Amino acid sequence: MDLFDSHCHLQDARLEPDLGGVMLRARANRVANLVCCGTRPSDWAKVHALACKHEGVIPAYGVHPWYADDAVDSAWEAELRAYLEADPVAGVGEIGLDGAIRPRNLEQQQVLFMRQLRLAEELGRVVSVHCRRAWQPLLDVLHGADALPEGVLIHSYSGSVEL
Repeated sequence: MDLFDSHCHLQDARLEPDLGGVMLRARANRVANLVCCGTRPSDWAKVHALACKHEGVIPAYGVHPWYADDAVDSAWEAELRAYLEADPVAGVGEIGLDGAIRPRNLEQQQVLFMRQLRLAEELGRVVSVHCRRAWQPLLDVLHGADALPEGVLIHSYSGSVEL
């Protein structure tokens, strides 16, 4: 049985010294595909390069809620669109909401999250969602959306059974 890693960060500098080994071990353990999630514009080029270099690495580009304050102008959105339009299999991620970070800029995160959801919906892309201590705000954004993307993956789910 082949495995599919739905969320990883191969562009992380800590992996760089042994990235070849990481990929060899993944293949040896039948991991056929890996979705490599970008977290901010400054790492999207690395994600793109990894997807070009390694078969089975599927790129995803997004602004993680930890970096919401870095995305106050609109330049990031045009760059995100360009990466997504250049690769029809790329997803949008890692995006979402995080109520545990300080300072707690949840309003800015919600605006950023909604803009990325709209782009994913417009382009017919799946999204990889991060949510920590912000489940009700996440539901509010999703319920308030005109339409939702092609698919939504919530990784590392930690909400209640009822939710």
